[in-house]
Amino acid sequence: NSNEIKLLNNTKQKTLSKIGGNYLDMRLNAKVKDLGAKKAFHNLRHVTRKEIYDHFNWDVKKKIIAVYSVSWIDFPHLHGKNLFSDCGEWLRYTLDKIIKNTKVNWIIKRHPLESYYNSGFIEDFFSQDLPPNVGVYPQNWSGNSLIKNVDGLVTFMGTAGIEAASLKKIVVTGTKGWYGDSKFVFYPKTKKEYFNFLNSNWIVNQKILNLHSTRAKQFACWHFCAPGWQKNFIMNDDFDNEKNYDLIYKKLNENKKEIKKEVEMIGDWYFSKFDGYHSYKMYNADNYSLANAIV
Repeated sequence: NSNEIKLLNNTKQKTLSKIGGNYLDMRLNAKVKDLGAKKAFHNLRHVTRKEIYDHFNWDVKKKIIAVYSVSWIDFPHLHGKNLFSDCGEWLRYTLDKIIKNTKVNWIIKRHPLESYYNSGFIEDFFSQDLPPNVGVYPQNWSGNSLIKNVDGLVTFMGTAGIEAASLKKIVVTGTKGWYGDSKFVFYPKTKKEYFNFLNSNWIVNQKILNLHSTRAKQFACWHFCAPGWQKNFIMNDDFDNEKNYDLIYKKLNENKKEIKKEVEMIGDWYFSKFDGYHSYKMYNADNYSLANAIV
């Protein structure tokens, strides 16, 4: 994606950044349809950075680094070889290493859909009692408050990595995933490199974080949004399940012009050098829209 975005002219790149930033802002304020965002950011208590320090009785001179857990039903091998055999090995390794770095404060954030899926809990991966500089983020506190008040974030390949990078936070991933090579996060190529980052002082030049922010916003538009010409020819969220079947006839009947454009676009994409169809559409779009992402 980063290579394709880099080929766009400056005007399109700036538009991607603007719309992607708008999308992420709405996501962090629970104004999108995504179920994970709703669970993470909606109707939860907002806290300040000082309240976080006070709650855990932490040294305010130390940075706060968050470790974001995973959705246990995700597909960790979808994007190629990982540093870890699965998400559980990654989380167990990460928690085991961070407790040895007392140079920073660590806060562990469970996935917002952990209870919804009921497929695993972060407590299953604690190998020992947590030291004073490591705490678990309270479930009734807003994810918005956490991501805005931390200095850095560790994620396997979660959406939080995009959100945090857009806010100019340091982001380290445990695998390439679906955005590790998009150049707005630090993606270690070896376990040693990963460990060294976990064990560091978490200091990164601000100019690098500014660049990461722009790239994260561009990626967000590229991935979550749609070409302007699609208008209303976009299906609802998968979590709507059977309700989507009731909408198919209406979508087909009311978007004939867009369907014709879609068919032509698929044919052009087939003979192009693009692997992904959505990337091909976004690359060739004259403008972009927030699609069906907004509540």
